Amino acid sequence: MAMFHKKISIGHEFFSPQNAVIQRTWNKLAETLLVISGIELPHREQRRAFQAHHLGRIDSNHALLELLPIPAPNHRQWHLSTLNIPWMACRKTYESTWKCKRELLLKSLIKEHRPKVVVMYGKGHFDAWNRISNGCMISDEQSNIFSGVDAATLYIALPHPRTSRLERWREVGLMASRFINGKSGVE
Repeated sequence: MAMFHKKISIGHEFFSPQNAVIQRTWNKLAETLLVISGIELPHREQRRAFQAHHLGRIDSNHALLELLPIPAPNHRQWHLSTLNIPWMACRKTYESTWKCKRELLLKSLIKEHRPKVVVMYGKGHFDAWNRISNGCMISDEQSNIFSGVDAATLYIALPHPRTSRLERWREVGLMASRFINGKSGVE
């Protein structure tokens, strides 16, 4: 991810070795990954350092993959229609063109690499997360976190990091850590 941002000359401030700017979404992903690594209550500077030096790197122990990889600030805004590419005419066309294909790709990558944990986010995509997890997830009404196990992989889905508290992402890290270490009650 850092390499990509360096090549396109956008976002390099998030990976600066000294005082990287903390990106709102990645901050919560860093929280989860740090908790999984054994840091129970990561502080802001640990998350900043993790983002700057480890998050989404080729040599890391995790992968960051997007269901729909073309960025948009939110579901209501779509700025790519000016490119005059038929499947980019509007967000709905983009999603209908690519969502099923990307779901199949992600399922295939999960089957090939057999990760212990898959974390998915964005409540607008819970239907996709359910298909990717083979329908194994159930909801914890209190935490708004869905989870389940299929083929020795723990699947966790929750709302987007922008709309969920840091504590939820810490909870996801603890769930994942317990599962990885064989101490999980998740079935």
